[in-house]
Amino acid sequence: MAKKIKAAILLCLTACLAVFAFALAACGNGDTNEAFDGTISVTVTYEDGSPVEGVGVQLCIYDDYEAGILGTCLRGVLVDENGTAVISGIEENKYYQIHLENVPEGYSFDNTQYDTQLGVYSYTVQVVAA
Repeated sequence: MAKKIKAAILLCLTACLAVFAFALAACGNGDTNEAFDGTISVTVTYEDGSPVEGVGVQLCIYDDYEAGILGTCLRGVLVDENGTAVISGIEENKYYQIHLENVPEGYSFDNTQYDTQLGVYSYTVQVVAA
């Protein structure tokens, strides 16, 4: 009986080690798409989720995030046909405020509504009917 218990424990430990080894191997080969590449993606949509075209997306750097003091604003980037703008030259450990330019007539956007967060590189913002 003791031999059967020892064999069962050994089998269970071996299975646990195998699962742990596979999980550890998967972590070691992390998806390079998750790494920061110096860009932030912003998708602009209407309230129904459809993309907004012709809008410019601009990021403004916080000089002092805690105090809400903005500094330099980067040049705006036009969205593509999917409503997405990819802004490059972004510093990883900085906070930015997302601004929209040329919001379609009849819609509005509060340029103080969206701030970036550290470690998040993709955002969706909505314009709303005015």
